[in-house]
Amino acid sequence: MTRYILLLILPLLTAACVPDGHRPYGVQADLPPDLDRSTEVELSDAYFAALPDCVTILPMGAGTDGGAPILEAAMTRHARDRFSRVIGGPERRALTDRLLVDLTVPEDRAYFARRTRCRHFLTFAPWGGEELYAVVYSRKTVGIAAQLTDGGDSAPLWRARHVAVRSDGSLPLSPLGVVIGAFEAARLEGDADLPSSMADDVARRLISTLPDLGLRTGSTVLTNGGVLDSGPPTMGD
Repeated sequence: MTRYILLLILPLLTAACVPDGHRPYGVQADLPPDLDRSTEVELSDAYFAALPDCVTILPMGAGTDGGAPILEAAMTRHARDRFSRVIGGPERRALTDRLLVDLTVPEDRAYFARRTRCRHFLTFAPWGGEELYAVVYSRKTVGIAAQLTDGGDSAPLWRARHVAVRSDGSLPLSPLGVVIGAFEAARLEGDADLPSSMADDVARRLISTLPDLGLRTGSTVLTNGGVLDSGPPTMGD
């Protein structure tokens, strides 16, 4: 039992010594999941040919345990550090209602892109990470895989994935150690601010792998409720 507890606590004791960094997308990490803080990333040459300056954040799909709005807000917030215009949340919903489109349909995404002149889409989904609660030790994780596309079937211009990990507890070497470990683990389990903090962490790490081309949200002045091409749909639309 003691050996099992030590294996659980080892990540907590060594996490502070583990450096952050990037590694190629799909390449196995050198460290176990609890210790790996790196972000997998792949950037296509087509990214620099396209030089995307506007992106629409698409909502996360089903099976997200209620964390989707928090994660979407975090991705939208950090994307503003890389793009001159970011369409997410309320603005995206208002535009889809106005244009009568369903962004899960490729043809509708293409129409949306033309009407808003925002040609790229950022999608994200849950990925990796395992949570654990063992009385004297607690581990919480939020893992996201994200990619930037032109909305069609072409390969992603960029993709990245990262798992944010928070853990707490202590070595149960004495009765007092058991009490302290149980208290610290329970405190982590009950931290109401933890989901927002971890969502912000994983979003920041993902978006930071995008090239900084000096674009910032706020440089594009929009009219007509965000629809730049306000003319009626044509037969080609």
